[in-house]
Amino acid sequence: MKLRDRLRVLFTGRLPIDVFVDQAYERVKQVAGGTVVSPGVARWPEDGYANWAREAYGKNELVYACITEIATSVPEAPLRIYRDTAAGWEEVPDHPLRQLIRRPNPVLSEYELWELTVVHLYLAGNAYWEIVRSRDGRPKELWPLRPDRVRIIPDPDPRIHHTYAYAVDGQLYPLGTDVLHFKFPNPLDEYFGQPPLRAAVRAVAVDNEATAYVQSLLQNDAMPRVIVTTQQKLDEDTVERLRSRWRERYGRENRGMPAFLQAGMDVKVLGLNLKDLEFPDLRATSESRICAAFGVPPVLVGAKVGLDRSTFANYSEARRSFWEETISPLLRRLADRINHKLLPMFRDSEGLEARFDTSEVSALQESVNEKWRRITEAVEAGWLMVDEARAEAGYDPFPDGRGRVLLRPTSVAEVPVGGGGEDGGGGGEPGDDEAPARRPRPTPGGDEGGLGEPGDTPGAEPSTPTEDGPPPGGDGEPGKQRSGPRRILKSREAIAESRNRLADRYERRWREWAREEFQAEARDTLRAFWLATTGRRFKALADDELMEFLTTLEQMGISWRQRIQDGSAELIYEQLVDAAGEAGSELDVAFQLNNDFAKRFVERYVFIFAQALSRASQDRIREIILAGQRDGLTINEMKRRLLEEFDDWTAARAERVARTETLRASNAGAMMAYQQAGVQVVEWLPAGDACPYCKALKGRRWAVGSALFQVGDEWHPEGVERPYRITYEPVQHPPLHPHCRCTIVPVVD
Repeated sequence: MKLRDRLRVLFTGRLPIDVFVDQAYERVKQVAGGTVVSPGVARWPEDGYANWAREAYGKNELVYACITEIATSVPEAPLRIYRDTAAGWEEVPDHPLRQLIRRPNPVLSEYELWELTVVHLYLAGNAYWEIVRSRDGRPKELWPLRPDRVRIIPDPDPRIHHTYAYAVDGQLYPLGTDVLHFKFPNPLDEYFGQPPLRAAVRAVAVDNEATAYVQSLLQNDAMPRVIVTTQQKLDEDTVERLRSRWRERYGRENRGMPAFLQAGMDVKVLGLNLKDLEFPDLRATSESRICAAFGVPPVLVGAKVGLDRSTFANYSEARRSFWEETISPLLRRLADRINHKLLPMFRDSEGLEARFDTSEVSALQESVNEKWRRITEAVEAGWLMVDEARAEAGYDPFPDGRGRVLLRPTSVAEVPVGGGGEDGGGGGEPGDDEAPARRPRPTPGGDEGGLGEPGDTPGAEPSTPTEDGPPPGGDGEPGKQRSGPRRILKSREAIAESRNRLADRYERRWREWAREEFQAEARDTLRAFWLATTGRRFKALADDELMEFLTTLEQMGISWRQRIQDGSAELIYEQLVDAAGEAGSELDVAFQLNNDFAKRFVERYVFIFAQALSRASQDRIREIILAGQRDGLTINEMKRRLLEEFDDWTAARAERVARTETLRASNAGAMMAYQQAGVQVVEWLPAGDACPYCKALKGRRWAVGSALFQVGDEWHPEGVERPYRITYEPVQHPPLHPHCRCTIVPVVD
């Protein structure tokens, strides 16, 4: 290896393509003893790869952008190995094939292997891996080969694998059958695939010619841009003096300055302007056809046809469509070929399957969130049993069968249809006003008015504990029948004071954690903004820079959610346990916290909390950047706005999170304790300085495990000007809003 190549490996970790390819065929040559394959009938691919790599991938920016977009997207989903078991597909993280893909050879990384493979596939329609085996016969190295140098020697028996060879300098070096061949379908050739670029080659040629024509005009147009005419004849010296003076006054940094002419002079502008050279219709047609051939939405690669017809609001939808319609089928094609040939080369491969893991792909993350939301809504509505929901989400059912239950909303009663109710009015047709499909139950504690508004759902009748577990809607420890607490040992005021005191005890830790998290998000954002703008300051944000930053922001949001979950889980768990312990001391029962139940409670709690907190950060950052773009701000001015926002995050926002989440965790822990102790009803107890919305809830009672308000509900007390809309999560306990200090107390007969 040359010195410069060694230095490149040292500083970048990469080698030029030709260097590691040369290493590949040199090893083959050594293994073969330098002999040439005996004469035979070798299949040669069509001559096009080198030309397309040079003229299309190397010179056409749109082709380069499309292939690069695909090639850099595929490595986002790592290839993993799974085993088929009775409980479902389980990952085998230490399988030798997974380790081989992680480090395919001493030169390439996993990312580079997939990136180069996709580039070969889209330029040639074929991609090849040479499989180098160890002494025990297992694959130990994978080397991608230049597709235009690979030859296929078919065997007369179609049941036998083809033999491959590598052509260099007119000689064929044998590779045998240890070659993994990825290819696109080709209806006219059973051996070699057809690249997508072949279908787009005419559009690429038109686009290249349009670019070359504009360049030629700009370089070779010898016409003067400006002609000054006079009514008198000028000698050569005068002309030269006037030309020099014009260039001095109106050239370079003085361009655009107003010119003043003497009487008898006139100025005319000649030549084409840049708008005339755009060829908008021609360019739009070729761009759309090129992007269609590769399956890449134009907006993702900055094509003008995409930017003109798309907005950044639907950019995420374009990325998701790109993944679902282009990348996912490509991943399936690659994985199927690996399962067909490479995986069986390892021992004990029976029952194993290689799949690309797309769970962490940023473009599909919204689909994952939608799946969780759909499952949660189905469980809360009583359509799915808990075990069915766990199976849908990829988790094992509960081993003791406690998950085979339906969680019915306590505000909905079952009404027979067609059986004639006790009031004699049943049995009507669907839609009949006299045959109601839902009968609201009375509010616990005898309150007549509930919330007193049309569409009221918070009021609910308490459910009776059964030997199967807590009241419907709960998630308490199953398998134990509870008689419920006999009395309360503390006054309502003492309960509220104790709960607020517990929240105050954790407030400082919450504030410190929130400040550190927001500072980390600020650093991530500023670093991504600097990279997207390449360190520029005094210019406006370009469209491609804006797209790059918004894409990075979506990816950062995923890492923020995970970091929030990891960083807050222990703090939340500790406070929940303390709050549950104090709530247990309020009741005349022997109470012991179920740790498994607490952990499940925390998992759901931190997931919702992390989703809301990270999404709020992303939305605010996106709002600042897009507003700055609309206002025509420079990059430096946008950065200044971000810094002002981050200053508020580490002060006011951190304080708001600390005040709100400490009280939320205290009440959640108390609700958890009440639920396990058999308390059926709780009551809202406003703080002394409560807002009008919370004061109006004084004395409001509802069933443990149910929600007082659902997301989307509006609470509009009498005498308050505007309703308060619930947007964060269902309100099962305080707080109702940020900085709320209200509490709940148990209701015991």
